[in-house]
Amino acid sequence: MEQALASDRKLRVYAMSLGLALAVASGIIGWTFVKDRDDHLALHRQRASDSVSTLARYTAIELNVIDRAISRLVADVAAEPGLLAARDLLEEHLRRVGSGSNPAVGYGIADADGRVVAMASGIPPGTVISVADRPTFARHRDQREPGPILSDPYLSKPSGLKIFTVTRRIEDASGRFLGMAAATIQSELLFDVLAGIGRSAGTRLVIARSDGIILACVPTCVLGADISDRPAIRAVRAGQRSGVTTGVAPLEGVKVLSAFQAVDGHPLIAISATPEAQLIAEWRTDATIHMMVSGGLLALVFLGALLHYRMLRRQFAAEHGLRRSSEKLLRTSIESLRSGFAVFDGESRLQLWNRRYVEMFPYVRDVVRPGVPIRALAEAAIERRDPDLAPAKREALIARLCELPGPPGKSRRWAESRDRTIEVSDSVTADGMIVVVYHDITARERQEADLRRALHAEREMNAQQRRFVAVVSHEFRTPLTVIDGAAQLIDSLLPDGVPPTVRARTARVRKAVRQMVELIDRILGSARFAEGRVTRNDETIDIRSLVQDVCDRQGSISPDFQITVTSDGQPPMLVGDPRLIEQIVANLVSNAVKYSGRSTSVAIHIHADDAEIAIAIRDFGVGIAESEISKLFTRFYRAKTSQGIAGTGLGLHLSRDLVAMHGGRIDVSSELGKGSTFTVRLPRRTITNDQQRTAA
Repeated sequence: MEQALASDRKLRVYAMSLGLALAVASGIIGWTFVKDRDDHLALHRQRASDSVSTLARYTAIELNVIDRAISRLVADVAAEPGLLAARDLLEEHLRRVGSGSNPAVGYGIADADGRVVAMASGIPPGTVISVADRPTFARHRDQREPGPILSDPYLSKPSGLKIFTVTRRIEDASGRFLGMAAATIQSELLFDVLAGIGRSAGTRLVIARSDGIILACVPTCVLGADISDRPAIRAVRAGQRSGVTTGVAPLEGVKVLSAFQAVDGHPLIAISATPEAQLIAEWRTDATIHMMVSGGLLALVFLGALLHYRMLRRQFAAEHGLRRSSEKLLRTSIESLRSGFAVFDGESRLQLWNRRYVEMFPYVRDVVRPGVPIRALAEAAIERRDPDLAPAKREALIARLCELPGPPGKSRRWAESRDRTIEVSDSVTADGMIVVVYHDITARERQEADLRRALHAEREMNAQQRRFVAVVSHEFRTPLTVIDGAAQLIDSLLPDGVPPTVRARTARVRKAVRQMVELIDRILGSARFAEGRVTRNDETIDIRSLVQDVCDRQGSISPDFQITVTSDGQPPMLVGDPRLIEQIVANLVSNAVKYSGRSTSVAIHIHADDAEIAIAIRDFGVGIAESEISKLFTRFYRAKTSQGIAGTGLGLHLSRDLVAMHGGRIDVSSELGKGSTFTVRLPRRTITNDQQRTAA
């Protein structure tokens, strides 16, 4: 229920956030609409400033080229005044000076009387051209202005083109006026410069003299018009090199925004003028498009958010249904537990429990509710179960019952009463909740106690049996010794003519005695080993000699068998207890003979290397089933193929333990009907007594 309420709160917060976001977005769009006008005008001012700066730079480049050519002409004529009388030579000089320059520029020279004496394009025969009436000529002649001087634009009669001139005074070394050098510039030259500058539609680009006379403009305007009253011209005259002004254009009669830049090195001004109404119209067009796009995007965002809100509602409803189903399933699963189940939060307050929990602790039935602290449960339990408990013991018991969580990976046991024991195990979930399970283990503990008593009785019985067998076996040694001595004495006292069967019978008696002694040794050895009374007395052993001695003794007992011993590798020297190792080899060789069946061959091979010595004892007899090999070394175990053959099942068990005392092992390989191979592997290194006891 709390999770469902939380989901509803999330949806309401989401809806409120969505409405607030739409309101803020609308306000931002409106504020942007207002602010965008100022940004648009500021951007135009910057672009206009960049345009006139580029225009001024390009104009200066063109005029610098022209002025350098004129200055060269002035210097050449001043150095050789006679050139003024040599027209052909002078025209050739003019063509050479103007070679490579713009074709819209022509060069010429007038003498002191104002007659044009040479032109780069040549003067037609019989043509007289005078510039004596030109204001620029009079200024050079009378006012001695060196130049360069830019003339007003005027219509050229020969070509019919609008032109203006750049002129310089020619004088000799004494300062006497010799004439004037001029460059005639078609206005189209500056038109090309203007046309190469990017501009907005409706923007007028103008190049004017610093006194306000227009020399060129794009689009077309009145060349030679006077705009000296414009704010841009006044600003330059006042010493300002560049800037942006606003005012009413006298030609158009509208308010314009003008950017201006003085041309470096020349009395010229580059101007960009745009009607403010046009800029506002452009802004309105852009703003309308912006508003439409923003409104469309806002509508799409709102629609997407609305769809997302509806999807969230369906998702929350589905999650709520799934949560209710999961909670129902969880409750059913918890109630089906046969153990008490409880969940506490990180502050040890009860959050969830099952019916079995209340059944196990009926004295807390009245206080069980969600959120109750575990201490309140413990206090209620002690109050009802043992109200007379001493305060110190009472507090210690409460602290023990409130211990949550317990040691990781360990369960705790409570003696809830004299006849009932509770096992408590808990774990902490990823979100910090503590899950506690209470198991009633009274019946299990009773069974464990019964098993412990039965095990103790079984061990006591086995110990008594071992002691009895050891005593009986030990008591057998004396009569067996007497029997063996008597048989030996009889054999020695028999005369030479006694039938062979008599000696054979005494031999069988002695063989039977040796077998009984061997059996007794195995029983006593197994008992001593089980009681931990077997110790090692190490010395250096020649394993081949030891094995050969064992085989010789076995050969005297079983003369019909052929026992072969071979070896390879390094000398088989080992540090160990010769008595114990001899017992190991004797047990295995005796077994090989005993279980050879019809075969009378036993093969023993010794291999020694730096790490270990391996003694492989192989027979060719009855063999052992593969399923029984893992059980061979179990005490008293005998394979099925050993039926009908005398034995106790102790030899292999004792041999394995003795090999383990030396840090080695016994490997077995066998096949039914083909024989078995027992390989004893003993390490050549010496192990300590502690290692001996561990191996045992």
